[in-house]
Amino acid sequence: MESDTRSQIVRLLQEHTKATVDDLCQALGLAAATVRRHLDILQRDALVAYERAQRKAGRPEYAFFLTETGQESLPKDYGRLLALLLREMREVRPAELSEVNGHESVAELLFSRIARRVASDHEHSNGHSGADGLDERVERTAQVLEKEQFHPLVEHHPDGKRIRLLNCPFRTAALEDPSVCSFDAYLISRLTGCEVEREESITTGHASCVYHLITNAKG
Repeated sequence: MESDTRSQIVRLLQEHTKATVDDLCQALGLAAATVRRHLDILQRDALVAYERAQRKAGRPEYAFFLTETGQESLPKDYGRLLALLLREMREVRPAELSEVNGHESVAELLFSRIARRVASDHEHSNGHSGADGLDERVERTAQVLEKEQFHPLVEHHPDGKRIRLLNCPFRTAALEDPSVCSFDAYLISRLTGCEVEREESITTGHASCVYHLITNAKG
């Protein structure tokens, strides 16, 4: 994308799902006319669409959001996904495929193996201590997820931490087959040492995937 401003708008819409011109002006520190000009270009390129927002009085207001084309303009890595799958298919033993040990499908078994391999690669390259506390593990997990192009956002709630994945590098594949999402869950679980519960998913119409960390695995 040629314009840094338009890239910023796309990232803001990715993070907030929808935003008005006023919202974008405040976030970017730009005049409304400038923001509208960039939005016009994004609409022309089919990256952004809009809908009428709720407003009690005054001029009509519109909320802008990313189209599917806009979502696909964000970092994607389908080639790597295919390469990882093919590697695991070559190396997995027939007995494992027939038993599917605790996994709902062969696909989930493969994605659990991929997540374990990816987590191990990051652990070996970065180094870590098994004695690290939860905050350190979550911070390290967020760093890995950023490298993996998931654009994570760590959220702190009274009942525990959540990790929101603002981008899915395998979005189209996940929408076609939700078992792809098991890679996220296994990777986060392995890196944090926590069980995870998926509370939101792009496969069920949400804007992003959200994982609740259940902290009974490691402190």
